[in-house]
Amino acid sequence: MIHIFKAIIPTFSESTKAKLPSESEILTKFIKPGADSIAWDELVSIDTKEDVYFDTIKHRVAAVSLVLADYNRDSECESLAIDNKAVWPHIYESIINLKPADIIATIGSQGFLSIPLFHSDDKNGHFEFLRLHIWDQSFAGYIDKEKTHMFSIHCHQFHAQSHILLGELKNCRFSVIESASPTDHSFFEIVWNSIEKVNQKTSNAINTGTFVLVNETAKEMYAANDQYEIEAGEFHTSTVSDDCTTATLFLFTGKKGKVERSYVVGPSEIENSIVNRKETIDPKDILIKINKKLSQNE
Repeated sequence: MIHIFKAIIPTFSESTKAKLPSESEILTKFIKPGADSIAWDELVSIDTKEDVYFDTIKHRVAAVSLVLADYNRDSECESLAIDNKAVWPHIYESIINLKPADIIATIGSQGFLSIPLFHSDDKNGHFEFLRLHIWDQSFAGYIDKEKTHMFSIHCHQFHAQSHILLGELKNCRFSVIESASPTDHSFFEIVWNSIEKVNQKTSNAINTGTFVLVNETAKEMYAANDQYEIEAGEFHTSTVSDDCTTATLFLFTGKKGKVERSYVVGPSEIENSIVNRKETIDPKDILIKINKKLSQNE
């Protein structure tokens, strides 16, 4: 549990980290004297309502434990095994009672809201990063649709797995091959203004001058409870229809692969494109909407 607790801390705003209970306070609150762990059902039964930050930590640890339990138990790391009805209430409760300033909720270049839930990186190859991704028409005012479309084809440095909590999503896969001759598309490298802040960075997509040939190889549709995987370095796009609210859990992991660097594909005539993550998004309205929809689906 302490490992999960430590990996939860980076997912809160800087001003909030000082308000969170310390490791010793967590141990005192949740671990019985003489014990070195706590059962999941015992953890969630502890009354923490009097302190919003203890309550947040309890529910976040409970949610992350459920998401990663089967995944980490399997040495082959074949897939996530997530029960939406069991996991979502704890994700919801770990966010909804916080102040907006406590929450890191940002909209990036791909047009969805991203809320980090767990971030573990020992700098020695062990990397896991779990995020809640949300697409909703209410974010339209924060998104440059033209820029999102131009730079929608991308790959990830780490292997990724996505689990659909709500709604529908289209995932397209692409073959992207370097070309010796000029083409309409080029590789863009993402340069961040910070390597330390989780989901709070500004990125600049810089044209590398490498022309590429792009071909769509697969088009897949997913709905609630479905999941799919993206190999490290594999190019894809994830999109939803304008009238659909979609929520997913997205896990990056170094266990199934890592590439030296990731790229975005963009128009060859553009030299660079800046993406600012919006740190001022208050996610509570959309979380309440999702919670209502998931409750109705039970």
